[in-house]
Amino acid sequence: MLLNKIDRVDAATRAALAEALPAALQLCAHAPEDVARLHAALIEAFDASQVDDVLEVPFTEGHLLGEIRAHARVLAETYTETGALLRVRALPAALERWRGQLSTVRPITSPTELLAVIRRHGLELQAEDADFDRTGLDFLVVHARDEAGTPWIVRTPRRPEVTASAYVEARVLRLVRPRLPVAAPDWRVHAPDVIAYPRIAGTPAVTVTPEGPRWNILDPAAPSEAFIESFARALAALQAIAPEEASRAGVPTSTIAEVRAALSRSMDATREALQPSDTVWQRWQRWLADDAMWPQHVALVHGDLHPGHMLLGTDGRLVGILDWTEARVTDPSIDLALFCGCFGRSALARLVERFAQAGGTTWPRLVEHAAERWAAFPVLIAEWALRTDNATVLEHARGQLAAVTAETTA
Repeated sequence: MLLNKIDRVDAATRAALAEALPAALQLCAHAPEDVARLHAALIEAFDASQVDDVLEVPFTEGHLLGEIRAHARVLAETYTETGALLRVRALPAALERWRGQLSTVRPITSPTELLAVIRRHGLELQAEDADFDRTGLDFLVVHARDEAGTPWIVRTPRRPEVTASAYVEARVLRLVRPRLPVAAPDWRVHAPDVIAYPRIAGTPAVTVTPEGPRWNILDPAAPSEAFIESFARALAALQAIAPEEASRAGVPTSTIAEVRAALSRSMDATREALQPSDTVWQRWQRWLADDAMWPQHVALVHGDLHPGHMLLGTDGRLVGILDWTEARVTDPSIDLALFCGCFGRSALARLVERFAQAGGTTWPRLVEHAAERWAAFPVLIAEWALRTDNATVLEHARGQLAAVTAETTA
């Protein structure tokens, strides 16, 4: 809102207008300093609707460069052996259109090939292992070091569709890194086929070994007060980021009504594959239908905050959070539900208390709601398994459903 001709009113009227309309811009079009303030406000408003991304334009697609330069703000531009690497700020719809016109990313099949790609981005690294770290579902990873001995994580997508989600993750990281009391990855290189960042200090709460998952530092049956308090502070800081700001940054956003409707569809879509008992099915339906249990607000969540994505200090405190691929604005209980599944309902109650003390927004049935969301997690796991045709993950979903069934009928 612009209040022009402000020079025609007295100081008392200006003060009254400022109190009644604090967001309005008072100006006189004849005053250069007011015109400058209006110009700055217009630029700020326009930038709020845009997001930052990285586009790699091969020399064979050079016709796109003119269009990108005309409709985006080019923040940085470098050249590789195969094309131009542009960091741009533009409208999300334009970015999606340009990515759709660019060539499909060619799969990278060896660590040597991946490090050759990263070398084109000006980073000289040496791999620590001869093969990929294949524990992640979406990325193949190389653990490497630079010439100074600094450890790096270099990853490449397993499937073409992962590339699009990585662009969302990049936006999330730019948004959350300055706001969190713990570390998050600092992507120094981001292109469709490669992502690289210095390894964050800390020990994963869980390490995957050939014998199965191994807990580090943390006792899942009795998580320490230091861990719970630090986790609560990180979660409160994350959810303190305004949903509107996250949405403007290009983070996927859903209302609570949309979340409930999507869960209902997921249950229907996976019912045949999971074969839940009638008792479990009715439990899920009661939870979906109970308005009193659901929150009235949405929040920014990590979305996949399991122990493998938690980095701990030697004292057991949370010091870093990895893999923000699933971050979105949605039901604020999602990260709490995963915590419940890993550490139990008693630990969840302790976490919610510390979360509230750290400034997090709660509601009367939050603990119960998060526990019910965890009971429905097999549905989401099975849905992903069916979409990616992953039989191993589907069996995992069925195993988790068996635990839910035992708990429901106990």
